[in-house]
Amino acid sequence: TLSIGNQAFLGCTALTNVSFGKNTDIIGTGAFNGCTSLESVEIIDGVTSINAYAFASCSKLANATIYDSVTDIETNAFANCKTGFAIYGEDGSAAQTYADSNNINFVSLSTGSLFSEGITFTVSDDKATVTGFEEPEDFNGQLFIPKTLGGYTVTAIGQSAFRNKTGIKSLYIPDGIVSIGKQAFRGCTSIDSVIFPDSVTTI
Repeated sequence: TLSIGNQAFLGCTALTNVSFGKNTDIIGTGAFNGCTSLESVEIIDGVTSINAYAFASCSKLANATIYDSVTDIETNAFANCKTGFAIYGEDGSAAQTYADSNNINFVSLSTGSLFSEGITFTVSDDKATVTGFEEPEDFNGQLFIPKTLGGYTVTAIGQSAFRNKTGIKSLYIPDGIVSIGKQAFRGCTSIDSVIFPDSVTTI
């Protein structure tokens, strides 16, 4: 495993985006403190601890996606981020506990209630397949496919489901998605970030 050392990127003011692979375990104290151009953070399965002041004073940081492998988020880990800063995480997770304790907006990835608007789907054998997407007027470019749609577990993204959706900038695909159809993201020229869960076996 890999740990990001204390103050490793302190004051790296040109850094705009950060994502962490499964080999990363701990994000050290003040690791990204004062990275004033950092706009988004994706902390995927594998990371277990986010230490104090890890992302403090990142004044442009609008959101952080935190998977439920994270069990410990220390004091002021996200202090003094952008006004309206939000944490995206699983219900009942350490991310939700931290958000609630620090009056930070929390968005559930379990339901995707704020981000699944416009997603269409079909159901077969009590499992949902995403078939399309119409961008809401207030769409911010970050699309979160929820784990369930209409009460059905989402297991597939269908052929051409997001074809030519140029407004999508980053995409969260939840664990449980098994297959992604042909040309599912063809023509999505604005996408700069996609995380695939281990559950995906066919693309």
